[in-house]
Amino acid sequence: PRRLGERRMRTDLFGLWAILRTPARARALRPQQWTALVRLARREFVLGRLAAALKADDGLWRGLPDKARQILDSALCDVIHHQRQLMWETTCLARALDGLGVPVVLLKGAAYLGDGLAAAVGRVAADLDILVPAARLRLVEDALIANGWAAEPKDPYDEHYYRAWMHELPPFRHRERGTVIDVHHAILPLTARPKPPTALLMDAAVSCGETGFARLGDCDLFIHAATHLFHDGEFVTAFRNLVELHDLLEELGPRPGFYDRLLARADALGLARYAAYGLRYSHRLLGSRVPPPVLADARRHLPAPPVLALMDRLVAGAVMGARVPRGKPRLLWAQRMLYMRAHWLRMPPAMLARHLAIKAFKRAR
Repeated sequence: PRRLGERRMRTDLFGLWAILRTPARARALRPQQWTALVRLARREFVLGRLAAALKADDGLWRGLPDKARQILDSALCDVIHHQRQLMWETTCLARALDGLGVPVVLLKGAAYLGDGLAAAVGRVAADLDILVPAARLRLVEDALIANGWAAEPKDPYDEHYYRAWMHELPPFRHRERGTVIDVHHAILPLTARPKPPTALLMDAAVSCGETGFARLGDCDLFIHAATHLFHDGEFVTAFRNLVELHDLLEELGPRPGFYDRLLARADALGLARYAAYGLRYSHRLLGSRVPPPVLADARRHLPAPPVLALMDRLVAGAVMGARVPRGKPRLLWAQRMLYMRAHWLRMPPAMLARHLAIKAFKRAR
């Protein structure tokens, strides 16, 4: 049988995943193969995760080739820096909103890190994402501006696009620190077909560690992550996002009632198909341990067999297709198809046609 670390390992994300899941397999790699592994992990935005997994075994870590260990150690330092910065930004936000009585829910990376979840291990979050009630947006925006943040400049069309159609305000960048806060009032664009009620999400939110804020409830945490991956259409970080779904299932799945409530909760939010996709592909591609009855129940939320077969092919290509020349045609084809699908889901056809025409005209100027 082929040793892990042979040629296939250098171009296969399944091989990278095998080491992320079972770091001891890295012992089989020869020194010259580490370059390919590190390059692939960096391209997939999981270099910090790889470093954390390997460093957890002190004997394995000390046995790594010097150059690989130096690169991985640098990646860990970068993760520590960004995570400290994110937590400091959360503290600054709490001070800025103090006394306003605005309920705030941390999303994605900030939620994982703030509550010490496994999905935060080795993860670098570029921005601080928060969810607030739409009725409090003006209050939050004024508080941010008064405390050093400013909305990033947009042309009139983009400003209108954010304010009228999107689920978030234009990004706010701090004038001194350069850090960015994304203020959401929904988890999907207002023009999207599914319209999960923000109030329903916020009512089920739970305390997020010692941040002073809340995070989405356990089921909602997974549903949101799955929706973000399978509705958004941005597949540059798709592998990392699928690993994130795996981490959430591994940590939250054993908690009492998680799987009993998950699909019913997703259905109540109008997001059952995305949750079903999350369960299906984390199980099929990464081997996540999902109970067979749950997978069977999820099947009723998935599309008809011909469409599902196409989706299986697209997701496998876009998420697990290696970022190397030999894998590019399949990868790019799959990503483009899913990108077009995401735009179709994002807004009605007439609005989409107008939006794409305006964006094309602006690029051509």
